Amino acid sequence: MEYPYCKKEIVSFLCLRYFSSVCATVM
Repeated sequence: MEYPYCKKEIVSFLCLRYFSSVCATVM
């Protein structure tokens, strides 16, 4: 039961890093 939650957390973390990288590039 805990694995899907961890996977979701990892995916959201990667998305956050990706968007923050895009923002840095735009700035």
